[in-house]
Amino acid sequence: MPSVKVSVIVPVYNQQAYLTQCLESLQNQTLREIEILCVNDGSTDESWSLMQEFAARDSRFVLLNQPNQGTGRARNAALARARGEYVGFMDGDDFVDADYFEKLYQKAKEDRADVCCALDRREINGIQVQEVSTPVFAEADKFKKQLVFTAAQVWSKLFLRAFVQQYPLQNAVSRREQEIAFSIPAVLLARRISWVAGAYYNYRIQSASACRKPITRQDCEELPRIYAAMLALPLAEPQRRLVMARLKTNMQAYLRQVSFSRRIVLFRSALQTIPSFGWDGKYAGAYFWAKLWAGKGATGENK
Repeated sequence: MPSVKVSVIVPVYNQQAYLTQCLESLQNQTLREIEILCVNDGSTDESWSLMQEFAARDSRFVLLNQPNQGTGRARNAALARARGEYVGFMDGDDFVDADYFEKLYQKAKEDRADVCCALDRREINGIQVQEVSTPVFAEADKFKKQLVFTAAQVWSKLFLRAFVQQYPLQNAVSRREQEIAFSIPAVLLARRISWVAGAYYNYRIQSASACRKPITRQDCEELPRIYAAMLALPLAEPQRRLVMARLKTNMQAYLRQVSFSRRIVLFRSALQTIPSFGWDGKYAGAYFWAKLWAGKGATGENK
């Protein structure tokens, strides 16, 4: 097989309704020198059979099969097997235009980029399709901030595999927010970052996705831990402040949706994992109790 220019990682869990369209869009890429790493994450539908059918016809499909462990572990398992010069990600219910990876790869090579971003995507919600574009700033720091706050998904980017291995970057193994643990540090640590307009990723909005399910106690415990792991990387002080600002934005979204007792859980986790963490403004009552009880084993919630 020719040298692999791009390894595309596709975690799959019970996505048979859309998986054929996803895999066909990869099979038909104008960039032929790709490998497609499909990870069956314990599917109970026909997803595994569909993946096997594609692999039987096209040797570029590489299949991994594991018990259900979540999207983060599935991506990490494939990342360990990837051989491509660059690595990209897709979700099993999405699809890409035929020239998507060729455009990203060519621009990444031209700019010698650690990270190359697709500015454009289509969001598909039932029969409604909306085109969305990420604004560009000529100044690298401003563009990175834009990506960190509004476009932190892994599937809109290519990552130089040698750069990923240098740190190394991994997806979080939590139920939510797995990809920000990978993409935010990648964006901040990238020495060169570039972008492409007109390369479309087609993102399907699903009501059953993890980010649309109720926020659990475990989610509240894990969110600050994900950001604490980012802060352990060799970030400059302005980048660390940006990570803290993004954490607080993320926390605000959680705080609006959870009970008082789970707000305490969220604040307590932040206080325990990030020594510099502080909070002012809304939800001060929950922060007060979390700060009072941090380290005493009390959370305000028994289940």
